[in-house]
Amino acid sequence: MAQYAISCSVYRGGTSRGLFFHEKDLPTKEWEKQQVFLEAVDAYNPSQIDGLGSGTSHTSKVVVISPSEREDADVNYTFYQIGIGQEIVDDKGTCGNLMAAVGAFAVNEQLVNPSNGIGVTVRASNTNIGKIISIHVPIAKR
Repeated sequence: MAQYAISCSVYRGGTSRGLFFHEKDLPTKEWEKQQVFLEAVDAYNPSQIDGLGSGTSHTSKVVVISPSEREDADVNYTFYQIGIGQEIVDDKGTCGNLMAAVGAFAVNEQLVNPSNGIGVTVRASNTNIGKIISIHVPIAKR
């Protein structure tokens, strides 16, 4: 695989930590996208020492976010559980812990506008389960 840079952020939600990517920054072919995730986490190595995973299921996670075109959602997101020491990229489930981090990422990346300066409810369409999740994000005054 050729080397190239792709921006990502590391977020913690509850007891989980994951890599957050903008969908627009990733390859469009699903297998290429999954290869990026496997390499970023270092899924092939059980200790994941050359990647951003930490060798546990709580830290071998990826979330991909994009603005939503739906009227009932601000963002779309897809969760991926990455294998440890094996080539697995599973998008069949979801992660409640990282769900909270989806809201923080959406605010920090200006995918939503907390216009009142107090907080915002991010309406997130979880593509894994086909549900809209409302995530309240408090905003600290600076």
